[in-house]
Amino acid sequence: MSRAICLVIVLFGVAGCAVPESGDSGLELSLGEVEIPAGSAHRVFQGGRPVGGAGILAPYCELEIQTVSQQPQHVAPVRARVTRVSQRLLKDPTTRIPALLGGIDCSEPLFRETIWWLTADGPSPVLWLRCLAPYFQCRIGGPLSAEQIQAVVGPTISLESVATVHPVVPR
Repeated sequence: MSRAICLVIVLFGVAGCAVPESGDSGLELSLGEVEIPAGSAHRVFQGGRPVGGAGILAPYCELEIQTVSQQPQHVAPVRARVTRVSQRLLKDPTTRIPALLGGIDCSEPLFRETIWWLTADGPSPVLWLRCLAPYFQCRIGGPLSAEQIQAVVGPTISLESVATVHPVVPR
């Protein structure tokens, strides 16, 4: 592998290992009713629908809630604002091993993880939406766009851009 490719991988990797972005993202999620499987605190979405498990070679998202239960849990519809975004470049999406730990092998995929931290407009167990984009042969790109995430989660979750309104303070 050429030095230029290695340098690009290192720069993307360092920049993507843990990039917290705070503040209002200008995005809201409108969440329909979601069933969280028994023994889990998240629901996986892939190909526009909820699935039992994700194939890691295609983009997928996980909606995370606060608790694990031995019974299936039903999350009521809610609107939630994206209050923080964090990103990482991972070697493994399950263990969340950072891409640069132990070196990079271009014969294995890398995963761009984006976590949208959520604040619901009412009582809700919803914590975040975690989405992963796989990249192959050391071709590393950015996180999934809002449009790509919408295609992954389907109609159960609706993403909306909202204008941030700043109150006018009289002088």
